[in-house]
Amino acid sequence: AGLSLPTGIEVFLRECMVRAPSMACLLPCHVGDAHVFSEDHKFVVTPSRSYTVSQIGEYIEELRRKLPPGRVPTAGFWPHIREEHNKILAPPVMTHLVYASGEDTPSQVTFSSDDLLESPVVSQYEPGDATVTASSVEALATAWNEQGRGTVYLHKAPASSQQEHLSLVKDPWCARLVLELLGKC
Repeated sequence: AGLSLPTGIEVFLRECMVRAPSMACLLPCHVGDAHVFSEDHKFVVTPSRSYTVSQIGEYIEELRRKLPPGRVPTAGFWPHIREEHNKILAPPVMTHLVYASGEDTPSQVTFSSDDLLESPVVSQYEPGDATVTASSVEALATAWNEQGRGTVYLHKAPASSQQEHLSLVKDPWCARLVLELLGKC
């Protein structure tokens, strides 16, 4: 069911993952005053509690309290990440958002117990690029367009192109799109 790694390598990789500030940046949150996720969507579910987008900080704090010391070092980054996300405003210029919707993208995880010690299972998926949900990109574009600071255009990758987050940017479709948009500048 998975790759069997020597314990030392597995420990090293786990440490790399949990200490990277970028991991905390991938958690759902609003962007500035643009609410890109429904306030009632449950991103994390436990037997006794669920966490919505506005409660992700509480979830991180709960992880920090319940997991062994050092397992959630990114918890210290969360306030700073939120502070930076809150500063992001709709750009006052024309903006083009490139996104995909052809990959199952996790949008909810469920823990079987409240101790949070076991790995959760992905209990809900949405269309996206396996990292970012298409609906959140579309909601961001809508919110920014409603703010009227600059027009936001959406460019959804066609089904024939790479759909995964990192692969999308190196797909020929994306390269042609970027060159076309730059040619209009």
